[in-house]
Amino acid sequence: MFSRSLGLALVASAALVVCSVGGANYGHKTNAGSLAPGLVADDKPSHNRRLVNPNAQYAVLETAPKLVPRSTALDAASAQPCLEEQLSVSEIAAQANNNFHAVQLAFANHGAAPCKLGGYPQISLRDASGAIIGNISIEKTSESALSARLTGPLEPVTAAAQPSPEVVLSAHSTAAFQIGWTTGPDCPTVSTVMIAAPGVSKAFTIQHPLTVCEGRIQITALREE
Repeated sequence: MFSRSLGLALVASAALVVCSVGGANYGHKTNAGSLAPGLVADDKPSHNRRLVNPNAQYAVLETAPKLVPRSTALDAASAQPCLEEQLSVSEIAAQANNNFHAVQLAFANHGAAPCKLGGYPQISLRDASGAIIGNISIEKTSESALSARLTGPLEPVTAAAQPSPEVVLSAHSTAAFQIGWTTGPDCPTVSTVMIAAPGVSKAFTIQHPLTVCEGRIQITALREE
């Protein structure tokens, strides 16, 4: 009888201990049992909880990566002549000195590789019906001669055309040139200017009406923009 009473007392004591431990942990459970092996949950509040892998390996760079500039000389040596499908042309600037006007245009390389152009673009002038205007000459000139007419007295300045070095257009870069003319009343009207890059047969259309006096339009060679 005594032994049976003692056994019941021990069982009751064990149950009390289990209830106490369970009550102490109520409301503060962890997810350690659901974590992947090697990952340990911290005891921060759940909204800041993060996973830590104590066995993770990290590589440390000895130096920061640097950009290496491409060699311009290498581009120039390997560049092929620009193809018509690589190019576009647009007007990028305009100037005037009284009745002498000039516009600056540029060929852009839309290809992924550098290409090269050199010399004077080819232009033709069309009237409203699309016919070529034959009584206006195209005169090659230098940048300095054209600039002199834009900044100084309006005196005719003619400079002999000089050999033009090739310009290398890297991807998405441009090569510029200018056309200049004297405007005024009662002079031939140009409705459209057709422009082709040196060595390229495709002509681009510029819708830029011009009234051209002196019977000429001046054009400069390509230069790197």
